[in-house]
Amino acid sequence: MSKKHKSISRAILKKDEALPNFRPPKTLGYGNTNVYDSNEKMLMDNGIYSTLDAGLYDRFPTFLGYMALAELSQDGVMRAGIDLRADEMTRRWIDITYAGEGGGDDIIATIEDSLKRLRVDKVFREASMMCGLYGGCLVYIDIGDISDEELLLPLGEDNTTFSIGSIRGLKIIEPFYIAPADYQAYNPIDKDYFVPQAWLINGRKIHASRFLYFAENQLPTLLKPAYNFFGLPLAQTCLEPVLAFEESSKASARMLTKYACTVFATDMNEVLSGGSDNNIRNRVQYFAQNRDNDGVMCIDKEAESIEMPSHTLSGCTDIVRQQMEIVSAHFGEPAVKLWGISPNGFNATGDADMRSHYDHINAVQERIFREPLQYLMNLIQLNALGEVDENVEFSFIPLSDEDEKLQADTQMVKVQSMCALFDRGIISGEEARHVLATDEESGYDDIDETKEIVPPDMGEEPMEVGEEVEIP
Repeated sequence: MSKKHKSISRAILKKDEALPNFRPPKTLGYGNTNVYDSNEKMLMDNGIYSTLDAGLYDRFPTFLGYMALAELSQDGVMRAGIDLRADEMTRRWIDITYAGEGGGDDIIATIEDSLKRLRVDKVFREASMMCGLYGGCLVYIDIGDISDEELLLPLGEDNTTFSIGSIRGLKIIEPFYIAPADYQAYNPIDKDYFVPQAWLINGRKIHASRFLYFAENQLPTLLKPAYNFFGLPLAQTCLEPVLAFEESSKASARMLTKYACTVFATDMNEVLSGGSDNNIRNRVQYFAQNRDNDGVMCIDKEAESIEMPSHTLSGCTDIVRQQMEIVSAHFGEPAVKLWGISPNGFNATGDADMRSHYDHINAVQERIFREPLQYLMNLIQLNALGEVDENVEFSFIPLSDEDEKLQADTQMVKVQSMCALFDRGIISGEEARHVLATDEESGYDDIDETKEIVPPDMGEEPMEVGEEVEIP
């Protein structure tokens, strides 16, 4: 960094001037509440100044702001990438299983009915969109009309504070209506350290347990207030490559309009000396009207000449395509999925890209959906059954059909191995059943091991050769 830049940085990043950049952004929910009272202690006040004074502030942007992010939601490329990820994250949704005895079919059916009634997959898809566009959001758990005093109380995961049949629905709360209310930024060993215990929704204070919390790309503690205690929006991380792609595609389009340029050399003395240009305009117009493959242009042999230089377009396609691939990489999506273009080079088929895509989607599901979905599943059990059964589990269904086929092939190999061991008398039928019952991936983990094994009916004993048969 030059001396000039250093002096500017020190002038800008004084403590009193730098601190506002790391306060929660102004939102519709901020109200008149001053969460930065002068009597309250802040985290590493001097540390923020020293970190920024190192010169990082000039290199990395701060939060773009909800207005700018809302405008980015209208960009076609940005919207396509965020929409695609949200669709993929909820396309096959979840598989609910029961790890306890008895199978739990009735419990699973009840939970699935509740998930369908509350349209949980649609709500989570919208939450994924909010994460991509704004960095996160809250989903309010509607349990009916309650007073402002009750909204300040926690929504406990027990039947004393949560009655059966109380959940009416789920409501997405966009982040520009939200501001943090209660959190402490002094003691890092506390569980509520930089974790809001309540939120202001348009100035109305509500306990955090009454919301499902979604956040994209969690940030370091120093930056959490600047991003309203949510995460780094996918739209902000992908902004630079999207703008570069759009600029390169526009530049390539402009190249087409300048691909060929006709240079008409003629006497310009009259025009350049301030005279009328009517004669020149008529001359050029005459040429333009007859300019085609069947037209003939006559020019003065001594005073006029025509040249038609052209520019090469080679390389434009490669540049634009490279920018498209960079955009795909930032969105974490393969080019064939985001753009519909086939991969090039190395005899590529796209299979590896799709497997990487499915792994990426599963990782994002676990990172963003796992915790709020587990909390919601517990509340749904309280709402429908009156208690939480710890044996109820869920997993995200793999997006790839190949994963299911590979799993089926693996189980077939296991079964064939057990059959071979059984035929040779190495293991008994009971032992084989035990292996199937204890293997969660076998598809037979719910069978009853205590049930008596009945051998299949093989019919009558085969007749001996030469045995006489009595015909009635």
